[in-house]
Amino acid sequence: MKRILLTLLLLALTWCLGHFSLAEYYWHRGLDYYRDKQYRQAIESFNSALSYGLPAYLGDPECLYCDRANAYDMDGQIQPALADYEAIRRSPRTGRFYVEKAVAYRRNKQYREAVASMDLALALPKPLPRYFVERADSLVALGEYNKALADLDEYLKNAAADQPAGNSRHYHAWDLHGWANYKLSKYQAADKRTSPKSARRQLK
Repeated sequence: MKRILLTLLLLALTWCLGHFSLAEYYWHRGLDYYRDKQYRQAIESFNSALSYGLPAYLGDPECLYCDRANAYDMDGQIQPALADYEAIRRSPRTGRFYVEKAVAYRRNKQYREAVASMDLALALPKPLPRYFVERADSLVALGEYNKALADLDEYLKNAAADQPAGNSRHYHAWDLHGWANYKLSKYQAADKRTSPKSARRQLK
């Protein structure tokens, strides 16, 4: 009897390992397709991975939904992307999900919704400094320049904790800062490293 139970246990374990390895295979294949900008194929691979179930040792299962949502977004399928972000909204473990959702909203010019998503990201414990830039992007698009400046000032105070000064986000923050001041007619407050034209190009 013990031998039969052991055999059944081994068979079940073998099946589980094979099941999970297929999930891992399709997930990584989807990531490869995504990197190659083959978004439809990436979506199909992520769908296959989800059909097998993502094992816990690969990380948070929500990551797979987030990856599929990104692929939907890049393929121009905004509603399925938002549906995936909404599916993981109830149990986010990091602000990544809210940020990705905000980016999707912003690409669709739904700036109020993008701000609301970033509000949730910033309400999480220990939000990353770059979240302030993400929200400021949408606030500038809405013409809420004073609020955008408050976010950008908060980011610039803590930028070193995010990435070294000189990265593209840091420059973009300064451009937004200068453009917001320019729109408020605070010309002397606009940073010398920023030209309104360069900021305006980034906002288009």
